[in-house]
Amino acid sequence: DPFSTLSLGHVADLTVMVSELCKDKVLRDEVLQRTEKRITEMTENDLAWCSKKYNHFKGKMKGDLLYPPGNTFIINRQDGNRECIDIRQVSHTDFNELHLSPRMLDLSRHNPNRYEALLQELFQSISNSNYHNLNL
Repeated sequence: DPFSTLSLGHVADLTVMVSELCKDKVLRDEVLQRTEKRITEMTENDLAWCSKKYNHFKGKMKGDLLYPPGNTFIINRQDGNRECIDIRQVSHTDFNELHLSPRMLDLSRHNPNRYEALLQELFQSISNSNYHNLNL
């Protein structure tokens, strides 16, 4: 699931953070001012400030992280190679923090038909012994 790092607990935590930003105009303006550049262009002072604020917000994140029961696997193609697939089992703790990505809101990537097609492709690859690594 492309939203594997997004739990309802993360959504609850985000609402707490957004609420705080809505209430505190000074903080909101400072976040916008300090984060307007790419991370590689930010000053050490701005990076340290961001780290401090992240830890401040992280201390307020109390939402229960809810994940499906059972085993969790990550499936990746190696360097975009359609013939080389990596499957590995991971712990739910690997998903304790929300990871943001520019593609996470691309709803075309989260279509159930796409999941089914990718799983079918994975099955075919494994059936044809075209997998790279199977760490179960």
